[in-house]
Amino acid sequence: MLGETPPQPSTVRVPVSTLAHDLLQPLRAIVVNVQRIQRTDEAQSAEIKARLDAVLSAARDQEEVIASLVEYDSVSQENWTGDDDSPLMLSIQAACLKLDGYRKQQNGRIDVVKPLPALTVPASITRVLEKVVHNSLKFRESQIAPVVGIEAFEEVPGSLAIRITDNGMGVDAKYRNLVFQPFARLNTKSTFPGAGMGLAICLRLMECIGGTISFEDPAGPTGSNVILRFPLRDC
Repeated sequence: MLGETPPQPSTVRVPVSTLAHDLLQPLRAIVVNVQRIQRTDEAQSAEIKARLDAVLSAARDQEEVIASLVEYDSVSQENWTGDDDSPLMLSIQAACLKLDGYRKQQNGRIDVVKPLPALTVPASITRVLEKVVHNSLKFRESQIAPVVGIEAFEEVPGSLAIRITDNGMGVDAKYRNLVFQPFARLNTKSTFPGAGMGLAICLRLMECIGGTISFEDPAGPTGSNVILRFPLRDC
């Protein structure tokens, strides 16, 4: 009928995980075919070998970016209905255990200040700790072995704070908000590989439990202090 507004097509949001599946298929094909070429008995020049390694590395990097996007989307889009509880000590132990191989690779050390409060925390704290401690082990001067400290305390009644300190490169005060944005980088990818999504995911996870994550001024001339603050649910 004249004057009527024609019906508008409905907007359907395609999950990032679905798009990721389609994006990963050609990447996996690239990886498989490069590996087949590398395993052939035919002689390859040093230049060809270097180029194949570069293609494989680029494909792996892109896989990491896609995986990070899927993780970020999952914590950004879900309707938060709560998080399982986990003892604080087990959450810290789980994060440290998952990073143990990387810690050894970096010749680093993780010191946990004890005794820890006998409290339970949202299980997602393990994921946040894993990403923050990973950064502490990663962003360092090459000649300095990383030392990471973790302490937890009730800053005010009913609220827990977890502080992660390190002796690494640190983050200048003017960039401390920027690094929580998706794909934020303060260093070149060739120097410090990664998708640049870790702290953005941490920020979203902390928001989901009504908490915050931020940088504090370090005690010394170098290093970082990251502090997590969130309400306790069993108080």
